[in-house]
Amino acid sequence: MNVDQINLSNMVDELKEYVVENLSLSALSDEELYFKIEEISFNYMNGKYVSIEERVAVVEQVYSSIRGFGILDSILSDDSITEVMINGKDNVFIE
Repeated sequence: MNVDQINLSNMVDELKEYVVENLSLSALSDEELYFKIEEISFNYMNGKYVSIEERVAVVEQVYSSIRGFGILDSILSDDSITEVMINGKDNVFIE
C-alpha cells in the first residue's frame, strides 16, 4: 500500500464523524448535505491516492450513512437483487 493511500472504510468513518459533529444536519436539505459532504471529502482526500470511483463511493457511503440506509442503499439500488432478508447483523441473505 502506498504511504499516501488510506483505508477507505476508516475514511468513511472519520468523515461521517466530522460531518455529524460540524454540520447542522437538520438545517441542510438532502442536496445541500450531499454537496457539503462532497466538498469536505474531496478536501480530506487531497494529496492521497484515491481513484475517482473510490472518491465517489466514499461520498455516497458517508451520505447514505447519515440520510439513507448505509450499506443497504447500494444493495437496494441494484436491480439484479430481488430479495434481501436480514436476520441480525451477521445473517444477511441476498438473492
